Amino acid sequence: MSNNLLKSLAIVALFFFSWTFAGIFNLAYAVDNLPSTVHGHGSEVRFQKAIEEIGEILGDPVTDRETKAGKAKAKRVEIEDLDKESLS
Repeated sequence: MSNNLLKSLAIVALFFFSWTFAGIFNLAYAVDNLPSTVHGHGSEVRFQKAIEEIGEILGDPVTDRETKAGKAKAKRVEIEDLDKESLS
């Protein structure tokens, strides 16, 4: 066999050995199973997103005033629900 083929096989074997026995697999598993608040699905993150969306609604130059008011009121209700959720 050629020297390049042996080097390639050694690199592949070392990679899989490291993945299995050196803890790299455990690190990948831990990152995949982080709590939902770390991934950004908590009520606080949704609260922040709703506030940012209100800013986008109010900053839209194309939308008329009544439409902006209606959308902002709907977001206000969402924010109040998220506030209750985060306090409980």
